[in-house]
Amino acid sequence: MAAFKYNRLGDRRQESLDSEGGSAFDYNSAFDYNSTFNFESAFAYSKNYYPQIMEERTFNEPLAAKICSYILIVFNYILVIFTFPFSIKTLKSFERAVVYRIGRLQPLKGPGTIIILPLIDRWQKVDLRTKAFNVPPQQFLIGDGAGISVGATIYYRIVDVKRSVNSIQDFNHSTRVLGHSLMVKLLATKTTQQLETEKAHISEQLLEDMNVVTQMWGVEISRVDLSDITMLKEAPSSNSMQNIMEQLFSSASSGNMCLSNAPIPRPILLPTTQPKPNTTFTYSNETVNVQRVVPSITPALLLASVKPLLNEYMVGSVGAVYQFNLTGDNGGIYFLDLKNGLGDAGAGEPPIGEPDVILKLSTTNLPRLMSGQMKVMSAYMSGQLKVEGDRSAAMRLEEVLKELNKTLKL
Repeated sequence: MAAFKYNRLGDRRQESLDSEGGSAFDYNSAFDYNSTFNFESAFAYSKNYYPQIMEERTFNEPLAAKICSYILIVFNYILVIFTFPFSIKTLKSFERAVVYRIGRLQPLKGPGTIIILPLIDRWQKVDLRTKAFNVPPQQFLIGDGAGISVGATIYYRIVDVKRSVNSIQDFNHSTRVLGHSLMVKLLATKTTQQLETEKAHISEQLLEDMNVVTQMWGVEISRVDLSDITMLKEAPSSNSMQNIMEQLFSSASSGNMCLSNAPIPRPILLPTTQPKPNTTFTYSNETVNVQRVVPSITPALLLASVKPLLNEYMVGSVGAVYQFNLTGDNGGIYFLDLKNGLGDAGAGEPPIGEPDVILKLSTTNLPRLMSGQMKVMSAYMSGQLKVEGDRSAAMRLEEVLKELNKTLKL
């Protein structure tokens, strides 16, 4: 460790400091602290203080303003007194209220007594109890080609009140439509044997499929009961026919395969010169008397009137070529091209390519089919229409005919 040695100053220097009573250091400052205003600064400070002037002013409100204020205050009191009874709402234990105050969603209210501000609040009462609705019996074909009629009873309840009001406009109607479409879509892929042996499993599957969608609406499907299944048409015994029908419904299950549940409309009589005797036809165990007449409009004239109505949208949405093999008076081969260009229709075989589907029917049924009086599905089930080729394209024809009937009047 280093050592340091300190020596005193010389005797003479130390004696002079001791005699003067001084120190080895000079503590004189460069500043003068005698006055607070004498120090040097880069800023200029004034020693003058200006007196503060305290001024009091009085404001006299005009008489008109006082009268208006009193009128508004009295009017508010009267409005509160008269509207207070209508502001009090009582909700039961199974009810809730969704309140919008000036368009902004408020916290959920209820049960019990709540206050709604008149002319400011908009509110909607929601029932939390379990409800049920019936899906009317629907007629459609299933996977093995059999025609059935089946309905369902669906039970549901609300689990998220705010979402049931904010997420969808009318959850009651939407749930009914969803149950109808999913039931038809699911059952159309099944066979007759599956419907007989797996009815409970199909109900559970339908319940799960519906909950996937309804949970986003704040609605929960609690139970699904399928009604008794009525066979309208037996399944074809041929294995080839079964394979064709399975291909049909696997490709067209996303469409509307349901037949109308309304009674069969009485056909509109077309102009005729030679009426034939009255005949009858039977469909779905219902017999309807129909007066068969020879239409004055020929198939060639009918397709010629349809040709100008074809457009690129129909061609893009359908994408198929139809060939009509007609029997009876003025029968023959006609085509409807909804696959190439802007569409085409006329007599003979399709000029471009081969037809995707061949429809065989009589010349009497063609105007009924084109006018919408006879549905493609019902005609096929009743045997009035025979289909060869792509049957899913044949089912798409019905949507095209609906668009044509909006402008074409037969």
